[in-house]
Amino acid sequence: MLLTQLLHEEPVLQLKCQTYAPPRFGGFNEQPDELSVVYPRAVVCVEGFGLFQTLRACRNQLARTAAGNQASVIPPPLSYKKWGPQDARNVRDCEIAGTVLPSLFDQMVTESIRKANGGKVRYSAASSSLLLATGSDPYLAFYYAREGSIQPFLSDVAVAVASRLKSFLAECGIYDKHRWGARICLSPNKRLAVITDSVGRITLFDVFHGNALRIWKGYRDADCGWVEVEDSSPDTKVNGVPRKTQFLVVYAPRWGLVEIWCPHQTSRVAAFEVGKGGRLVCNNYTLMGLNNVLVKTVKPNTYPCCYISADDEEQLSYDAKLLWQTCRRLRQLCQLHKAVDRSHADDCILPPLSDPTVEELAEELSVQPKKLSRIAEHVERCQPLWRRADRRVTFGDENPVSLSVFLDCFEVGDSHLAKDGDEESPLEVALKKDAACDQLEGCHSRLLESLVKSGIAPSALLQCLMLEWLSGTCAIDSRKSWVLFGKLLKSLVDLAGEDAEFTASTSISPWWQRLRAILAASTNVPAAYVGSAVCQSVAARFVRSAPVDQNVATDKPQEVEASGSGDRDDPVVINDDGEEEEVGEGWEPLVMEFEHWDSLLRKLDSVLELACLLRHCNEQTQMAPDVREVSLSSLLSGGQGIITELVAAWACDVGLTPDDLERLSKLKLPEEGSDRLVDDYQLQFVRVRRRFARSFELDSLLVNCASEQLVRWDRDRDQIDRLDKASAFLSAVSSTIVKNGVGCIIWKTFLQKRFEALVLLMEKDVEISDIHLERFVGFCSQILEAILEAAVGPEVETLPVLPQEPLWQGQEQTGPQPLVSHALGQRPPNMASVRHHLFLATVARTVVCFGMRSVRPLSLFTPSVRKAFFQDLHSPLVAPTTTVSPSLKSSPQRSFLLRAASAVIQSIPDGAAPETLSWQFGWLERLLDLAWNWGEDLDVVRRHCVCELYSGGQDTFAEEVRGRPPHRHVA
Repeated sequence: MLLTQLLHEEPVLQLKCQTYAPPRFGGFNEQPDELSVVYPRAVVCVEGFGLFQTLRACRNQLARTAAGNQASVIPPPLSYKKWGPQDARNVRDCEIAGTVLPSLFDQMVTESIRKANGGKVRYSAASSSLLLATGSDPYLAFYYAREGSIQPFLSDVAVAVASRLKSFLAECGIYDKHRWGARICLSPNKRLAVITDSVGRITLFDVFHGNALRIWKGYRDADCGWVEVEDSSPDTKVNGVPRKTQFLVVYAPRWGLVEIWCPHQTSRVAAFEVGKGGRLVCNNYTLMGLNNVLVKTVKPNTYPCCYISADDEEQLSYDAKLLWQTCRRLRQLCQLHKAVDRSHADDCILPPLSDPTVEELAEELSVQPKKLSRIAEHVERCQPLWRRADRRVTFGDENPVSLSVFLDCFEVGDSHLAKDGDEESPLEVALKKDAACDQLEGCHSRLLESLVKSGIAPSALLQCLMLEWLSGTCAIDSRKSWVLFGKLLKSLVDLAGEDAEFTASTSISPWWQRLRAILAASTNVPAAYVGSAVCQSVAARFVRSAPVDQNVATDKPQEVEASGSGDRDDPVVINDDGEEEEVGEGWEPLVMEFEHWDSLLRKLDSVLELACLLRHCNEQTQMAPDVREVSLSSLLSGGQGIITELVAAWACDVGLTPDDLERLSKLKLPEEGSDRLVDDYQLQFVRVRRRFARSFELDSLLVNCASEQLVRWDRDRDQIDRLDKASAFLSAVSSTIVKNGVGCIIWKTFLQKRFEALVLLMEKDVEISDIHLERFVGFCSQILEAILEAAVGPEVETLPVLPQEPLWQGQEQTGPQPLVSHALGQRPPNMASVRHHLFLATVARTVVCFGMRSVRPLSLFTPSVRKAFFQDLHSPLVAPTTTVSPSLKSSPQRSFLLRAASAVIQSIPDGAAPETLSWQFGWLERLLDLAWNWGEDLDVVRRHCVCELYSGGQDTFAEEVRGRPPHRHVA
């Protein structure tokens, strides 16, 4: 019933129970039955009397429901109180000390603090509930919630001492930012409480005065409890009531000690050495539902504190011994289970069944031998790939024997087990013989009879069979399972009756369409491939012949003879491998269901080849790809670009380069008897390429590989090498139109935002390490240069045509469009905007490479150009770029160029050979390009470089720079 009550919308920390306690001293009333639920920011108290009334009403409703007089059980509302300390954070434990009556002096002090000067003081002392909460901020807090309030929720009167609101008051709050309280344990008389914290200390508090009486240190992970002892001497009784005293019990697991302390004298009474792996359980409550009369008749707890030991050498009780013996016998049973599993393969009653030949399978399944031979060849070729992928780490059930099979191995009967001596021995059981496959073949009639009596729908049984077939590796492990699967499938379809039958004119049968949907959605492609062939052979037996006219029936033999003459009008079928398939003599009537099965089989054949390629590793680099599960449905819903994306991800996994992809795109299958050595993954690449020629176009693979490298770099930006790989893939694209569009997509998706944060020179997180900034800006420059180089593509090239793959023929076009189609749809960029972005990238790269300080890249450009930065590349410039007036003796552009030239010259190491300075001379060429585009005098920059070389002692290089021909733009 408590689970159905929404008391508070927070996770429950603890459930605590408080039973009836009579009044012990003045100022402390009797404690009723209560059930407390502790939340992080609230405490809910359920009264015991109301809880009993609710439970009694629920019991009566259950009785009426059982008698049929009531439809359902509606629990009555449950009354409770809720306290919510507003300033407490991270409450870990809470205790309700009960209702207290403060003294008149405490009332006056409280009112003087609350009302301050000029306020009206209330002299009557109202009763309140005392709550203790431990956690952090404060470490320990004492809250007084007034009783008798109109509002049921008292969160508005329970606040901490640190609260800024002076109209409310908490009695005490202890703050310690270095520790947080863990547990509260109240004494039976509610006067004392011990608190354990996070630094291994135990603090003893006076509950009603808020004082810390003693602190014990070095008790990390300790458990505390209380023991109340009555004085047995008759001389010490007061009015017939014996005196009681309380002791604190502390279990220190680090030391393995249980200590008994006297809290009033703060002295240790006794200590016992116990194990280090036990627990101390304290239960200071008895039966619920008592009152001041019944409490005198109930015997108190015999063991208010119990120590539970995990040591085997401790003296065990009878119940513990019985539990230990039961666990030992269960362990023996598990060991027997494992022994049966290990000996299952060696103790078979019948010899293992050999796989049937292709001819035998073709006869059993009623499939053409050539067609079945081709299926078996493909499954056999993919067998090592699927078994190798299954050897990855899994957390499934390692035991192939199910629980029902294991329990069926025992003889059921009444028996009595008695231990004979102290020697341990395994229990003797009688095992039954296992049922072999041949025995299952002869029980179809009984199996069908049982299935009919079960009342389960044939469609549900068929779905379970298909899921079981697709969830295992029976299709690639044993051909015998193909025959058994076909027989079980036919038996289940027989139960459906007319629902599974169809005619030659039926467009789509809903019964068989559900099977095709299950096969198409399976990621176990070999099992789906074999299953589709078996289902097609079974479906051929449920074709219902349509009634024909007598005249048509008499003319049919003559038509068959005329069409079966073998002339040039006979059909010729070419499979995906380019081989001619034989067809039967004469024309056959067209059955639409068979066409659907043939289409599914061809598509699964192509998907199987693709799945095998995605599991191949590179024999040269020994790099294995990540296992990517594919299915026919996932490919059709992923759009026409999904195959190219999967192959590109596989190519990045195995470490293929653009040259490798170009070589694979031109590779052909070796002829029979050829001595040319080709790796397995290369052969599989050629096979898949013949089936998906449009998706395996070289430019499509290259741009998708570049995009995949950038996606992986975006996930882990420390892999800066992927930028160079992406640039290499993009540079190898032959179509300038595709390169231009993909370059714009890469700039907008991966580079624009980070490049903007970099060049603004603000303290922003670029999400790139400082040691990788140079390569990042260099990649930005390469992308912009690629866009500029491909700008002439739309003028000299025709727009590429993207034909449709045969896999998507007749399918609804869903899913995202391919990357190449997206690239072709990009708007042509504004070359002036791209050129200025390239200038900005060159400036940022110069600043990053040479560590130039106090440089604002955007100040080197005119306002009209600055407005065009960080916009779409196709956005036009607001105004044409203006060059710097030659009348100015110094401009920001010239100052930057001279500083950059000095930094380049200073980076030349001492004693460097001329052939090792290509990097420095390349930077000088970039600076001269910037100067020419900005309209600066190139001779000024060149003279500055010569002066810097002479001043640095590089006379030879200075002469070489002086003797260099003019800049290429000037020449």
